[in-house]
Amino acid sequence: MLTCKQVAKHLRDNDYKKLSFFKRISLRLHVVFCFVCGRYQRQVMRFQDGVRNYMGKESSRKSPVQKDLALNQDDRSSIANAISEACKHHDHHQDDNTSKNS
Repeated sequence: MLTCKQVAKHLRDNDYKKLSFFKRISLRLHVVFCFVCGRYQRQVMRFQDGVRNYMGKESSRKSPVQKDLALNQDDRSSIANAISEACKHHDHHQDDNTSKNS
């Protein structure tokens, strides 16, 4: 099964469509069973929908659209740190549950 970090990368990079069938299944199962990754996927999808909606409104106004819509490096680092901390917390709980079940 994929790790939280791998899942976050695939969701963030929007490259999961390029994955093999079995990797996509593994990614989907992870997102279903992992609360943190499931929440992250919903946030990514909302963000993508918002950008599409914004871009659609801008193009219908026939105004110039800024093509380089990107987060600055500080915001990217902040988000990456938050995900990393959430994954560590989640993985720690998985380790606790695994050791209890052993």
